[in-house]
Amino acid sequence: MPGPSARSSSPGVLLNLFQSIALATVISLSNVASQLALHPLYGGTATSLHFTILSLLVCLAGASLPRFVNTRSALTLMSLLLAVAPVLLHRVGARASSWLDPIWGPIATQLVGAIPILFLGAGILTDFLNFPILRIFNPAIIRIFNGILSWFAITRGDQVLWDHLPTGGQITSCSLYIFLVFVTSTAAAFLALVSTPDQRKSQKRRSGPSRYGSSKSLPFAAGAHFLLPLILSFVIQIQPPCTSPACPYFAANNTLHVLERAHSVTGTIVIADFLDGPFRFMRCDQSLLGGKWLVPRAEGLPATELGESIYSAFIFQEAVRLVERQSPRKRERVLNIGVGVGIALDAFIAHGLHTTAIEIDPAVYRLARKYFALSKPDEVYLEDARRWVSTRAAARRQRHGANVAIDDDTRFDFIIHDCFSGGGVPPHLFTIEFWEDLKEILDPTGVVAVNYAGTVHDDAAHAILATLLAVFAQCRIFHDHGIAQGKLPPKELMNIVFFCTLSSAPFKFRTAKKTDYLNTVIRRHFLNQLDHREIPITSVLGAHYAKNTTELSRWIITDANNPLGIWQRRSAIEHWKVMRTALPHDIWNVY
Repeated sequence: MPGPSARSSSPGVLLNLFQSIALATVISLSNVASQLALHPLYGGTATSLHFTILSLLVCLAGASLPRFVNTRSALTLMSLLLAVAPVLLHRVGARASSWLDPIWGPIATQLVGAIPILFLGAGILTDFLNFPILRIFNPAIIRIFNGILSWFAITRGDQVLWDHLPTGGQITSCSLYIFLVFVTSTAAAFLALVSTPDQRKSQKRRSGPSRYGSSKSLPFAAGAHFLLPLILSFVIQIQPPCTSPACPYFAANNTLHVLERAHSVTGTIVIADFLDGPFRFMRCDQSLLGGKWLVPRAEGLPATELGESIYSAFIFQEAVRLVERQSPRKRERVLNIGVGVGIALDAFIAHGLHTTAIEIDPAVYRLARKYFALSKPDEVYLEDARRWVSTRAAARRQRHGANVAIDDDTRFDFIIHDCFSGGGVPPHLFTIEFWEDLKEILDPTGVVAVNYAGTVHDDAAHAILATLLAVFAQCRIFHDHGIAQGKLPPKELMNIVFFCTLSSAPFKFRTAKKTDYLNTVIRRHFLNQLDHREIPITSVLGAHYAKNTTELSRWIITDANNPLGIWQRRSAIEHWKVMRTALPHDIWNVY
């Protein structure tokens, strides 16, 4: 049975544990908010690349260095830093993105706008974690242990929040920051009210006379701790990036006409006309989802009419229609996963196909319809493609197992898989389990076109092709790079389209004809160059792997073993650099 001292210490231990969990949650929310704030400038991969290491160093420093302020003052300082963080991260991040690369830019910005908050929080958290049982160890060991424990708790909290926090829409970096200001300023005000006479005397001896020293001034002190950070936060919230001018508006020395801006599930979506192009584009964070050239309605008039696509990768996807298939149905069906600005989808609609579109971001579909003249598809599903495909594949398997007649007319002749954004692809849409489900809803003679942006010889391209070949009978690969066949640069980022089919019949493309061009120059140009833009499978897999199915199976991506996200880090960095050549730096700073 525990003695009196053990019983008396239990409430203190429980209080410390509760305070530790609450503070670790606040710090984790701050970390998430700081990274969300930098996504429009650097993207998710570059922003998070070295943040974990920075966090560890800061937690160790916060635990090891002496404290110069008490908990109440540290919380007040945290709330003030949280209040100014949105503007600080935006302005420093914009400057750093112009001067530095996508690795050092986020680090420099986080050192100014995020790390001081983490340092203060880690210092307080270390005090809370100083449990009596640890006092038997050397103080230096205790500090290091508490620093590592703080880092582990905060990092784990970060991961839980990224997995479960519905970012986008109402939950943005700015909304998180104002919530955190309220929480920390409330905590500081509460500590000011409940401080004991002994604590005030101790504080007075350390700091000298204070106008907050008497009990009569405690409400005033608490009010100051609470109101000053909140007032500052509300002032910051009415400035960019938390608040932008009413759309439409001109920016970047009148070279950019911003038409609409939306915070959505995949990031910050911006529709704008780049007048020096001139072209209209859709942007999600630091990645272009597509665009169209602007042309004058008549000679001598401003370029205000939508023209052809600024990217050719979408045109290559349309080449699925050119695959020679046995007994095609009268009205073929196409499934388009990932709408973007709707270049390929609109072409399929124009050709009279039955079109089904899946887009995870409602804002992307809505803005494509509004600003890029996307026609309405026959069916639209605004949800995650993995869940949609899995549900329909499971239903077909269930009917087949129960010997229930299956309507093959619902299968798709063509499936376009274009989910690249922000320098990478969603890994869960490239596993063998996903492709097996997709196979269930594809016609036996149907064709899948999978868009990927990366380098020909990287591990990600190797694994994607190996996984596709494990499901489909055969694949062919094409690129949109402006080079001759056989001279592919091994380290240069390019758009690659994998065409795969379940059929073992000869995999041939017919010659494009006038009706395939839809009166566009870009289609006439690229649809007639397929033979000159093919990439041999051995260029991606290597001659050894292409003939060795055992070795090839080791590269198959599964739900249980999916390193695609890690492999894509380098391509995400290269993609950032490519995007900065597509548009000037000052254009990217407007969001």
